[in-house]
Amino acid sequence: MVVARNLWRLLMRSRNCDHVAVRRSFYSAWIKCAGTVAETQQTDGGNNIDVERLFTRSDIQSLLKSLTGLNLREKLFKNRQITKPQRAHYALMTDEAYEKTVKSMEEIGTNFLQFVPVLEPRCSTPIILANDPEIKGFDNSKYVFTDLSFGLGVQVRSVIVRETDGTLRSATPEERDRMTRVYK
Repeated sequence: MVVARNLWRLLMRSRNCDHVAVRRSFYSAWIKCAGTVAETQQTDGGNNIDVERLFTRSDIQSLLKSLTGLNLREKLFKNRQITKPQRAHYALMTDEAYEKTVKSMEEIGTNFLQFVPVLEPRCSTPIILANDPEIKGFDNSKYVFTDLSFGLGVQVRSVIVRETDGTLRSATPEERDRMTRVYK
């Protein structure tokens, strides 16, 4: 709870700072900061924040690193159960070589603890592509059209739904997930 308060204080301190851009190329549905509402309403009429720029700021990254911590012995390089045992490697080192090895291991550990970018939530409102009232009541079930082209990823694959009332629309996230499980 204390950590969440510190993150909130850091966000609230930065609301009048120049880190929050007036012109935004990436809008967020996750963070809605009260201090930037007036600023964004003047520019684009919404209350959106550039999450990518906010997340990649050095003070936010240092706060996130202090939250997760870099504990080499307990988190990263602890003994693990493996299926095929490997031969142990022992080395005789001087104090300087040992310190140098520990420092290089800490650098490797900080590379492992880099944070993934923040993803926006998927849009749950479908896009209506066409409305054909002349085929209303043609069938009692929906038709789902899925692009099964070779080499397409899950994010790129298009899934379209024809409703019973004749509406042709894009699939909702739940329908898209269901079709992904079927054709995976």
